[in-house]
Amino acid sequence: MEINDLGYTGSYLKEEVFKAPEEREFFADHFITKHSSNMYYAPDGIGKSTLLLQMSIEGASGYPVFGEFKVKEPLKIIHIMTERHIYEAFERIIAMSKNIEINWENIFITDKLQGINILNERELISLTDKICFINDLVFLKRGSADLVNADPIYAWLTRGLVNEEGANAVANLQRRIKSRIGASFSYSHHTNRGQRNRETGKRENEDMYGGRFLSANCTAVYSIFPTDKGTKLKNEKDTLKCLHKGFYLEYDPETYISKVTPEFSLNNKEGQFKSFINNCFHAKKRFTFDDVLTSLLVSHSYSRGLISREVSNGTIKNVNSNGIKALYEVLREAF
Repeated sequence: MEINDLGYTGSYLKEEVFKAPEEREFFADHFITKHSSNMYYAPDGIGKSTLLLQMSIEGASGYPVFGEFKVKEPLKIIHIMTERHIYEAFERIIAMSKNIEINWENIFITDKLQGINILNERELISLTDKICFINDLVFLKRGSADLVNADPIYAWLTRGLVNEEGANAVANLQRRIKSRIGASFSYSHHTNRGQRNRETGKRENEDMYGGRFLSANCTAVYSIFPTDKGTKLKNEKDTLKCLHKGFYLEYDPETYISKVTPEFSLNNKEGQFKSFINNCFHAKKRFTFDDVLTSLLVSHSYSRGLISREVSNGTIKNVNSNGIKALYEVLREAF
């Protein structure tokens, strides 16, 4: 063993620093990055398993995820169902295959890793070994798995999310997977029960279940909540400051496929402007009219229309008026 096998120093450190990519590398543009840990949490029964399965199928087949987030090349994905029978996934895949030409060689799906408790270190190590064994048999001749998806994570924990012990176990699993096969790790999770609205009887204000240390080990966290036509995803954490801040999905029950609605598409100027506003909000930055022109590459009149709508919505306010140097402050996220 040499010192470079353990870390970086001297000329080797300098070489590796300047060899690193200047921009964050994406698996799916502005949604899933390389070398990432991602959580998607939602209340029970709104389709988080279907969404994660769609992400796996589209990513493995080289399709834009949710019809929006471009995949540069098909991903190699291990998709693990930690509960429920594999036939449930098969039923959904049959429906999805009507719209997606599936790359069957790029995805490995299993329900054979259920009933595992990663709070037990021996079981956690055994699980990691099995994931690596799958990777070596299925993908090693073509590199290694890009992404491991677990649906849901809480089925691997026995009463372990009420304290930091469960979060530590998940973080340990993520680190082991990344260390051994270099894959990003994503998982679905559920919310707490929130509070019951006395007037409607419905529960509201659900949040991620478990201690905050669970999300602390993620580079990206998205909450998922139902809408009339599907779901909305809101970015709750973006360590790398490069992800789409939020969007709505419209669900087709015949194909089990959800797609980003046009107004939140990054291919749509309104969607781009909302994303621009949200980035400014999280960076606590003001922006000028000229910044909008430069960012969106649209006409003055179109930019004025976009800005006027968000001023009317109470999303932004005009700090001072000075032509293209007019300054705006972001009051809240555009959603």
